[in-house]
Amino acid sequence: MNELDSRFYLAINPHLGKTRRNGDAWFVATPMDKNKLGQIATVMAEKAGRHTKHSGRKTCITKLLNANVPPTEVAQLSGLRNLMSLNQYNTVSVERQNTCQQWFTPLLLLVILETMLFLITVYLTRN
Repeated sequence: MNELDSRFYLAINPHLGKTRRNGDAWFVATPMDKNKLGQIATVMAEKAGRHTKHSGRKTCITKLLNANVPPTEVAQLSGLRNLMSLNQYNTVSVERQNTCQQWFTPLLLLVILETMLFLITVYLTRN
């Protein structure tokens, strides 16, 4: 992670805004470790009004799964060791719920009508 081509080689400049030099960059060329990334995510979650970083993780995993990214890749990207763990993150989107409702409602009505016809038939044959 401390290599120059590492994804997290740039860190936030801790002196930004404290000095009066023009042209100060918002970053410095030093590596960031997982603890620093965790601290940044905690601050971001607090400022967003969330209590944990987990909601961001769930959103990311859900969006990847909804984008048809293979589950094995999602597990690797998110650091999950078990594919079964993805089930707790996979939620049905509002769009998918609306689509399902469009075909589910007529199907449910058909089942109810068939059940009513069956019950009427049974009642009439007994009397």
